[in-house]
Amino acid sequence: MDNNYEMLWRPTFEAHAAFAWLGGSIASGAIVFTADLPLGPFYYMGGFALLMSIVRGSKAVVHWRTKRSLKGYELYFMEAKRFVKLTSKDMSKVWFGRGFDWKQTHAQRMYEISKRDIKELSFNEKRKEMGAPWIHGVEPNEKNVFVPNKHLEGHTIIFGTTGAGKTRAFDLLITQAVLRGEPVVIIDPKGDKDLRRTAQRACHLAGRPEAFVHFHPAFKRFSYCIDPCHNWNRSTEIPSRLATLIPSETGMDPFVSFSWMVLNHIANGLIMVEERPTLVNLRRYVEGGPESLLIRTLKAHFNLVHPSWTADIELLMKRFKGERGPSNEVKALMEFYLQFIEKENPSDAVSGLMSMYNHERDHFSKMVASLMPLLNMLTSGDLRDLLSPDMEAKEQTNPITDSMRMINENQVVYLGLDSLSDGTVGSAIGSIILADLTAVAGERYNNDKNGRVNIFIDEAAEVVNDPMIQMMNKGRGAGFQLTVATQSFPDFVARMGNEDKARKVLANANNLVSLRIKDGTTQEFVTETFGKTIVRQIMQTQNTNAISGDRDPTNWTGGYGERLIETEMDLFPADLLSSLPNLEYIASVSGGRIIKGRFPILTSDINPSPEDMPWVKSYLHD
Repeated sequence: MDNNYEMLWRPTFEAHAAFAWLGGSIASGAIVFTADLPLGPFYYMGGFALLMSIVRGSKAVVHWRTKRSLKGYELYFMEAKRFVKLTSKDMSKVWFGRGFDWKQTHAQRMYEISKRDIKELSFNEKRKEMGAPWIHGVEPNEKNVFVPNKHLEGHTIIFGTTGAGKTRAFDLLITQAVLRGEPVVIIDPKGDKDLRRTAQRACHLAGRPEAFVHFHPAFKRFSYCIDPCHNWNRSTEIPSRLATLIPSETGMDPFVSFSWMVLNHIANGLIMVEERPTLVNLRRYVEGGPESLLIRTLKAHFNLVHPSWTADIELLMKRFKGERGPSNEVKALMEFYLQFIEKENPSDAVSGLMSMYNHERDHFSKMVASLMPLLNMLTSGDLRDLLSPDMEAKEQTNPITDSMRMINENQVVYLGLDSLSDGTVGSAIGSIILADLTAVAGERYNNDKNGRVNIFIDEAAEVVNDPMIQMMNKGRGAGFQLTVATQSFPDFVARMGNEDKARKVLANANNLVSLRIKDGTTQEFVTETFGKTIVRQIMQTQNTNAISGDRDPTNWTGGYGERLIETEMDLFPADLLSSLPNLEYIASVSGGRIIKGRFPILTSDINPSPEDMPWVKSYLHD
């Protein structure tokens, strides 16, 4: 910290001195040419005065330029090809726009400005953009800001109110990730067309237009199908993936546990009959009951352990055939299993489905009351085909992908959830895909696969869930790097149900970027992250003292003094976060480096649409 006290926002006294020295130089020159006097002293005096005028004038220019910088900067645009050229020089670094490192010096300048009329200091120039431009102007010398890519592995959270610049920030970070050839998954609850164009344009700039994957429930014709139940190592992963989406205060209440058990029984049965578990299949057997699946499972188990079962079961079949009821076959099969198979060759899948089949139906319906709406949301309408594609169907025209394929093939996946049209369903889609990605992260971690996987989540409060928190907490070892954007901290609290769980999200983000934010709680959290600093101020004192009862008017004393005092304050004042202009940010990265910067708006003549995807062109042509 500099020990000199700096007063930049005073009048430019150096200019007065410069003009005075210049006047002295001119006067010396005039005497040389007009007066009949010895010339030597005037030459020396004129030269010295001119030199001092230059010295003081240069300092005046620096001081004036520093004050002039308080008018700030206009929004700036950058052509995409120039951006590619700039960021491709060193792929080990991420470009964060233009700016400077925010230090104690800038906090001191900010404090001094707060004591003055900013309109006078910033020349009272009119601006169309909102916000306080002088915040960035406290430093007249900005430069390109680069952050080592490795420092962003600890995840990044971006706060910003509507229109502050979150999409433009994503534009820069997504494009650079695509240019590095890394897999990118973008989860966008709103279905922002600008964000979709960003991802598709980045693929064109990288020379990989075929890598772009588009998913949007409102545009089935141009959408990939994504199976969130495709990737698993253990059958228990499938029920866990869905159970985490069931609303619960603790995540371990009886309804969630019962739903998990039901899904596990069905998944085990489907696997036993060699049928791929999908959301549609799970819903079918939860809603309609497990009878048909139980029959198939029993027969599959009998074929495996007792090939001659068809002949041995005839007597039981005849006995149950005479009884009333539509379930004679399943009763005979279960009886045969209990009498002749279970003791020597038990099956967890069969036993689980039998328990589910024999469960009292009314109680069963009550226990899965929270699971049913979730499955219904994820399998209704076009989502039936988009999230549960039939890989063997001849009429399947839309291409299919899954989380593992996204990563292995370095795809750039844009997932528009259409939450504006249907927020409940959009949130459920985002949550199930995040749960699937978390399971894939676990598989990669177990198999020591460490390639970088970039996950970008806009309006993260719409989809945040326990799997996402687990991914942030443990996904770094699997190469997963999350960048999440939201408007305020209370959004997470409202979604997670309590502040402690919401803080888990923030605690797992090592890097923080704050655009303009209005919420006071979020402002306090951000400034806490930036830490404190020391600012100096001059305290002036004066006093007089006269002896009581003494009538001598000269018998008194007085004094005047100045002293430099230090005060602790926020490195960046919280109230100024609400005054940041559009696209300007203050960030904490790299374990404590504070950056004040501004993002550009990328421009390009490349403006692709979903119809421009290679598979869509081929499909429409056919």
